[in-house]
Amino acid sequence: MLCATVCCITGAEHAVATWLATIGVRSYGLDERTMSLMTSAFWAAILCGRLLWWGVAKHVPSAWGVLTLDQ
Repeated sequence: MLCATVCCITGAEHAVATWLATIGVRSYGLDERTMSLMTSAFWAAILCGRLLWWGVAKHVPSAWGVLTLDQ
């Protein structure tokens, strides 16, 4: 179950990052520089979230309580 969840999350992250610039340029008429900054900001947010979780995980006995709060 956890493996399938991680695979889906990783796939969704990659899909968003891959198509973000293309959709912004083609659908919304934004320039490539803006979209490249947005893609970088997306990955920076992912990194910050993971670093935050790394810090919080030391103090949480199990991640399942956090996962169930999302429902």
